[in-house]
Amino acid sequence: MPDWRKHPLLEFDSVRRWMNTKQQQRDPYKYRCLDALQKYSNYRGLNPDQIIKEYIEARKLDPPARLLPEDKLNAWAADITDNGKVKLYWAANLQRQIIPFFDKNGCHVDIDVEMPTAPARENTLQGTPEITKRFLDATPRLDFKWPIICMAENGMRPGSVMQLRYRHIKRSLEAREVPLAIQIPGKITKTGQPYTTFVLEDAIRILREHLKTIDHLTGDTHIISYSTTRLIHYVPDLGVRLGYNPPSGLKPFTCGSWRSWAQDAFEGAGVPQNRVSLLMGARPHGRDAHYVNPPLKVLAHEYMKASPQLRIYE
Repeated sequence: MPDWRKHPLLEFDSVRRWMNTKQQQRDPYKYRCLDALQKYSNYRGLNPDQIIKEYIEARKLDPPARLLPEDKLNAWAADITDNGKVKLYWAANLQRQIIPFFDKNGCHVDIDVEMPTAPARENTLQGTPEITKRFLDATPRLDFKWPIICMAENGMRPGSVMQLRYRHIKRSLEAREVPLAIQIPGKITKTGQPYTTFVLEDAIRILREHLKTIDHLTGDTHIISYSTTRLIHYVPDLGVRLGYNPPSGLKPFTCGSWRSWAQDAFEGAGVPQNRVSLLMGARPHGRDAHYVNPPLKVLAHEYMKASPQLRIYE
């Protein structure tokens, strides 16, 4: 992905003010935000500073003229989606990426963007070890192999695996523990709750090989440097090439296929339901919904019950 620091929109004061608030964000995300704003600027025929000036002038007027900024953003989304027929997720994501541009320039935009829900997948194909082997064999890059085998061996969501930093696996990796414990903080989980999950020898080997390719490894280093979106697209696209997905239409094999397999593996191995929830980052029920997580050894023991079903290579 191109360097966001060289993006042409950075010549505008309003954009630099906005990007100064994103210092903790990853570089690929910064570029996507700038790219989204570029698309909106092109649609409007205005540069970012002119868009902010338009907002300020509109707010001096009476309704409906004062709602011009919101109307223009909604019109942009309608243009992208052909009035709600196509590209709903993409349009909503673009809006969500640039709304903070207004906010950080003191211009609150009163738009509640709802992400569209995906249609039900009635025939989701599960990520069995046999299928996972084919995906790994067809994937030459270690930085793609690691997320795949991590999701396959514990059912982790792609958004979490892609935000892991070295500190989340450092203690267990350097202690050479098997299974390897992954400490996932609440800020990168769907539920907002921290949890611990594990991977087996196959994943540990791939992880160690991948980490050797990273220069200046520190606790804050992201294990993977590209975006979650890229992984989410890579998996079903590879599924097309391997014959598991059709070239068009709904894709039965996605990142969620591994989560489905892992859940069945845990439940089939006799892991109690509340411990399955804890191992998969779901909201737990019963006793563990109200108390701290069980000791690490207890969770590792529960995880290993399903290791014969989760292990990719014999």
